[in-house]
This record gives sequence, C-alpha cells and structure tokens, in this order.
Amino acid sequence: MNLGIVRAIPIVLLLAGCATQEEMASEGAPEAPAQQAAGTEAAVVTGTTVTDSGVTEAAVSEPAAPPRDSFAVYFALDSWILTDQAEETLDDAVAAADAGGRFAVVGHSDAVGAERQNERMSKLRAEAVADALIARGIPNSAIDVSWQGANDLAVATAGGTPEQANRRVTIALE
Repeated sequence: MNLGIVRAIPIVLLLAGCATQEEMASEGAPEAPAQQAAGTEAAVVTGTTVTDSGVTEAAVSEPAAPPRDSFAVYFALDSWILTDQAEETLDDAVAAADAGGRFAVVGHSDAVGAERQNERMSKLRAEAVADALIARGIPNSAIDVSWQGANDLAVATAGGTPEQANRRVTIALE
C-alpha cells in the first residue's frame, strides 16, 4: 500500500466531515467564533443541543463588557459646545453610573492662547458637561466640577500647538 495515500486518508476524512462557515450559516448553525483579540475575553458556551439531523449547536453567551468608570468629552478649538459624539459619551456615562454615584467633572484646554483664556475655556467646558448631566437627571449635588486650564495636558505639545485631545472634559464615576 502506498504510504502517501495512508497519510492522506485521515485528512480527507476530516475534510469530508467539515462544513465551511458559509454552509453552516446557510443551514442556520452558529458561526465559528472570530479569532480572539489579545486582551479580550472569550465567549462562554453555556450548553449544546443535538438536532434531529445530528448537528450539534452550541448556545453561546457573549461576555459582559467591563464596567467603565471614566469618560472623556472632546471639544473644537475655542468651543465649549457639545457635539453629537459628546452627547453620546454623556449618555454612556449616565448609563454606567451606579444609583447614588458621584461624577467628578474636570475641564481642560490645550496650550493655545493665554493662561487666563485657557482657564476660562476649561471652566466653560466643565460647566457645559455638568449642565448636560443635570439635564439627563443627575442631581447637581452628585456632580463635582473643577477645571485645570492647560495644566494637565493629555498630549504634550510645543507651546501654542492646538491639540484636540487636550481640549476635553474628563468624567470619573465615583
């Protein structure tokens, strides 16, 4: 008997019993899970069911996302107006908050402009975020508001260089 054929038989048998992901999806079987990214949790198989046709289906539950306890809202240059993205971030922060929890809201600016202007912008941004949280039902007493001007840059820049990552309000859930 040819040794090459003997080695190929298990592979052929294995391949004959395997359906492609597309075939499985068209038959209603669950898709194979995507390759897990580094640092993420895998889905959990909670049970299996064998159908009349002999197909084994796994019940898979997705892992819960880790709770977030900090958020950042970003602003355009010389602005404290909340964008649609900022509004979504605020919705996420409110949804993540525990009942009775506190919000630490801190305004920041980039290093563009005079120190007094940067203090003012960071204050206006922090107040805009606090007002938006209050409008979402968070009591004023649960919000601590402060501002730092350009004293705590997220991204170090040369003086006078605009950087949106520095024009932000951070929200920490306590």
